[in-house]
Amino acid sequence: SARIHTLAVVDTQRIERMGPAAAALIARAERVVVYDHHRDTACNIVHRNLELIVDDVGAVCTLIVEQLRRCQELQAEKLETEDSEAPNGAWLTQPELTLLALAIHTDTGSLTYESATARDARALAWLLAQGADMRQVSTYLVRSLSKPQLRLLASAMERLQTHETQGAFIGSVHLAVPETLPGLSSVASELLELSNCDAVVLAVSAPLKSYRARPRREQRRRSELNSGDAEGDAQLADAAALPPVQTVVIGRARGRLDGVDFRRLLEPLGGGGHPKAAAATLRVDGGESAAEELCRELTMAVVNAVPRAVRAEDVMTRDVVCVHKTDTMRHVRDVLRARGVSGAVIVNDKRALLGVIAKGDVRAAELSGSLDRALNGVFRTQVVSVAPDTPLHDIEATMVKHQIGRVPVVSLDGSNTVVGIITRSDLLRHRRLA
Repeated sequence: SARIHTLAVVDTQRIERMGPAAAALIARAERVVVYDHHRDTACNIVHRNLELIVDDVGAVCTLIVEQLRRCQELQAEKLETEDSEAPNGAWLTQPELTLLALAIHTDTGSLTYESATARDARALAWLLAQGADMRQVSTYLVRSLSKPQLRLLASAMERLQTHETQGAFIGSVHLAVPETLPGLSSVASELLELSNCDAVVLAVSAPLKSYRARPRREQRRRSELNSGDAEGDAQLADAAALPPVQTVVIGRARGRLDGVDFRRLLEPLGGGGHPKAAAATLRVDGGESAAEELCRELTMAVVNAVPRAVRAEDVMTRDVVCVHKTDTMRHVRDVLRARGVSGAVIVNDKRALLGVIAKGDVRAAELSGSLDRALNGVFRTQVVSVAPDTPLHDIEATMVKHQIGRVPVVSLDGSNTVVGIITRSDLLRHRRLA
């Protein structure tokens, strides 16, 4: 049989994901090179001359581009040493450069996914410098669903079930179709965007064309022969007689959702991918009802993986700048300047919340010449406050709704005692934006 000089395996280290011809191809290869960007996946490909090129980058094509760039640099050094002229023409063709650039853009969300790295950016920059056609990249980056995909998306939106947990919304839907449909990953991505969920599980089942059903009567007869419980075994036989289906399960999650790792969830089913985007294709015995149950189980696994919501007490500033209701505006101005803050909380003798005052209020008092006026009757008493256990996403929504830049945090015992304050700066620091 013909020998293979080098077999390149891309985006997986598992032989079961290489298809039915994997063992034969590996056996004929003189050398096997594995390119993958999932470092925590164990490689089970065995070969006497195996080379692993595995690293944490956003796109597996980045590893390939780095290899190509290194080869080009070595070739240039050799030509320079030999004082030879470089060969005419580009080292890679423009279509090849464009395809590699498109792959990196797709895998990294044009460098917006949390898995994207500086190495991905450098690989893209090199491809652009070599002549990749960004007009073609932008053309193929735009997802355009076919009519069958749009119909499937409409059905998914109509039947989508949502589960709320810790302030996150998890959507799930199982659809039965007459035949397998390509491009389901695009449908799942659109479903995530249109549903406004934080994560979605999309399962699509179709009949197995190669399946030959055993007559139900024979299923029952064999079951009854093997057990004394004829009625129970007959029910099992009925389930076993249902034709198996091929089910594609796709998980998608937004980057802001912590705790959910679709790759780990789908790996036991033979799937793979990334923590926020993974898929698996498998045979499900028991028909559509069994596939729907699988979808439910995966959805509940996602729900249970969502960590405890961040609460006010986790991010609030405990050293609150407070002023008394009998203080003057001049005193408030001096306190704000000394502490370098833009607002303060007004309290009574027992530190109970009475209102808030901002730098703008002080400025108005300066302009009107009323700095020596006491705060009594001046400050706003209609103040929005939250409890220490209020989820952060609710606090963010409250601040947007009321168009305020700070929210006092008061105790849960009913005394209205100020225990902290949350400002826009606290939220930005938590989101790592400041």
